[in-house]
Amino acid sequence: MVGDWKILGAKAAQAILAAFPNPHQDQKNILVPRRFTVAGRPLIIATSGDELERETQWHIDALPVAVLAAQVGGPSALLTAGTADVHVVDRWRRSDAERFIVMDWSVVLHDVRAELPEAPSPLLALLGGPAVRCINQQSGSIPLSFQVVIDENRFDGAASAEAAGVW
Repeated sequence: MVGDWKILGAKAAQAILAAFPNPHQDQKNILVPRRFTVAGRPLIIATSGDELERETQWHIDALPVAVLAAQVGGPSALLTAGTADVHVVDRWRRSDAERFIVMDWSVVLHDVRAELPEAPSPLLALLGGPAVRCINQQSGSIPLSFQVVIDENRFDGAASAEAAGVW
């Protein structure tokens, strides 16, 4: 399956892929990698597992930071130039005993520039100003990595993912 997805967030891509079973699944429940393009860059998504436990790897190199900023938001929205290599491994388990998602992110920013918006909020000016100066003083690559863990209890009492503070 090949698609041309100009700008597509990981959450949306994962939902779409989950809705369409891979016809190339082999006997070991390892799915053939799927290849797409995002902003003209190859995106490879490979999944293995079964209905109770699954691991998906996402990989894209030289993604323009404008695309990353539009999809991720937050501090990445300060990035105005450069590219990012993004590798994400997400694992989830859905059983009677436990339900969770663990996402390990590795992002390497290349030759990035950053700036504050025209009229930043006081908090953004306070926190974003030093970050912008630090980013703009860097040359070459900036490696970043982090992990996001979500269990089913994270959403207890929340009306939506936004209300739960996830998005």
